[in-house]
Amino acid sequence: MPPLLVILASTFAWTLRFGLVALRTERELTRLPSVPLPPKLVRTAKAAGLDRIECVRGEAPVAFCAGIVRPTVFISEVAVAGLADSELLAVLHHEADHARRREPLWRAA
Repeated sequence: MPPLLVILASTFAWTLRFGLVALRTERELTRLPSVPLPPKLVRTAKAAGLDRIECVRGEAPVAFCAGIVRPTVFISEVAVAGLADSELLAVLHHEADHARRREPLWRAA
């Protein structure tokens, strides 16, 4: 098999897989139960320089960055309520760094 054909087939397979992962991720993110942003979160996100943030309902304190095209920081309302302002700011700075470096894109790739 000519090397060019192998390279083209591999590139096609990788692109198809990447697209499927991106589609599945976006679909799962839209299923998360969003809640209105608490004032504490709005204030702290602004201090951390975050534009895209979502607060989600959940029983565990979690925070993560997701979204391939437009990285967004997701944080549970339990985490917002349970963290002191300085702790919440540290978490948001950490997740904002993931968003700025487009880490979800690199992980999907």
